[in-house]
Amino acid sequence: MEATLESVWTAWKSADPECRAAGLRALQGKNEQRSSERLIRWKEPAGRLGVSVRTIRNGCTAAGITGVKLPGRQRAVGIRPADLERLLEG
Repeated sequence: MEATLESVWTAWKSADPECRAAGLRALQGKNEQRSSERLIRWKEPAGRLGVSVRTIRNGCTAAGITGVKLPGRQRAVGIRPADLERLLEG
């Protein structure tokens, strides 16, 4: 089925407000699953452990843990809580 701009606009106008809001969140990359996941900035575990941010980053790199871009930020990166636990266990 080929979607034209007119058919998309017709479907959009007929959708209820809740469906429209969900569609906008999906288009903006703000789905509920992603936004509910808490990301930890590098300095938080560094402060708790009494080490530098660089030490935490190096440990993550050695463990194969990649940082995740924080939503709405250009350069800020954090890690998932599960990844931090994996880093501290191993």
